[in-house]
Amino acid sequence: MSGAMVTDRIRHFLHEALEWGYTPLARWLAGRGVSANHVSIAAAALQAASALLVGTGYLAWGGALYVLTASLDTLDGTLARVTGTVSARGAFLDSTLDRLTEGAFFAAIAYYYAQAGEPWPAALAVLVFTAAVLVSYLRARAEALGIPGSDGLATRGERVLVLSVGLIVGWPMVALYVVGLAALYTAGQRYVVVNRALAAKDATPNPTKE
Repeated sequence: MSGAMVTDRIRHFLHEALEWGYTPLARWLAGRGVSANHVSIAAAALQAASALLVGTGYLAWGGALYVLTASLDTLDGTLARVTGTVSARGAFLDSTLDRLTEGAFFAAIAYYYAQAGEPWPAALAVLVFTAAVLVSYLRARAEALGIPGSDGLATRGERVLVLSVGLIVGWPMVALYVVGLAALYTAGQRYVVVNRALAAKDATPNPTKE
């Protein structure tokens, strides 16, 4: 079994466990008129607050809030399933907010180091975010071409976890290096997989029209 398959199985197991745990809460929220989009927006607001904490120097508190609210990505999906409101529009909103809040969090780290007079860590935060965006872009571009592109080591969940733990334990630079290298590796994985799939498509002759 490949490393990617093991990672995917662990990710799937954790997602299923979170969804199972969130189901009672999702039903409770549904009974009070709360929608999945409401949860997505509330989670984004809390993640913006975590970025504010980091930017003002409360790294551990910001990391803790970020990792806790990131799990709400599962709650909004669970709520949509419970209420029968799963939709492409909801998924589109959720993905948009994910990119926005991730960017805000990296910007907060860069701001913190810039204010402290440390330009290299600030620049590193920007570079790591660029690598993270590349991972997301490759998936979106692959799926637009009709090719699955979600494989890889450092998806958003792993990035959030490593970065948050690094901030909580006081190793933000270590976390940035780990996330950056893992994101570049994941981008390379996805590029190779998609490139091979496209090459196979190009090599398949089109049926001739009668």
